[in-house]
Amino acid sequence: LRYLKSSALNIWLLGYEFPETIMVFTRKQIHFLCSQKKASLLDVVKKAAKEAVGVDVLMHVKGKSEDGTSQMEVILRNIRSLSENSVVGYLAKEAPEGKLLETWSEKLKNSNLKLSDITNGLSDLFAVKDSGELVNVKKASFLTASVMKNFVVPKLEKVIDEEKKVSHSSLMDDTE
Repeated sequence: LRYLKSSALNIWLLGYEFPETIMVFTRKQIHFLCSQKKASLLDVVKKAAKEAVGVDVLMHVKGKSEDGTSQMEVILRNIRSLSENSVVGYLAKEAPEGKLLETWSEKLKNSNLKLSDITNGLSDLFAVKDSGELVNVKKASFLTASVMKNFVVPKLEKVIDEEKKVSHSSLMDDTE
């Protein structure tokens, strides 16, 4: 089980995780680089983003046979056009998953743009909870404690008492 800030950001902003999708935020635009299917799902964001914060959402659709580099160049040109000293925030501690994100990571590193790690900023952002989120955190804590007390601990005690060998992944699967 992993906790990825990029996944958390997707879910926090969009209510759903969009793997193999690049999001770039500027003051006046949000760029998405993704497949046609994901672009059609994300199309509903355009109106909401314009009404809520006054930004335009631009979709850069990568064809099935493409690697996305031409669309990445368009996005990088757009970033450079904003300022001579553009700073790009990225998740430095998160390894890119998938060919598209690996390519983007390499392009970004070789772009001569100033890069800044936003991992801690996102952590601070996600730490703030409204009353509904606090209720959900309390419920999740209660459920987790119940699972530990009523399943995991007795299961581990049994494994130890019987001197069995059980892999972590097996225990995790049983717990889920």
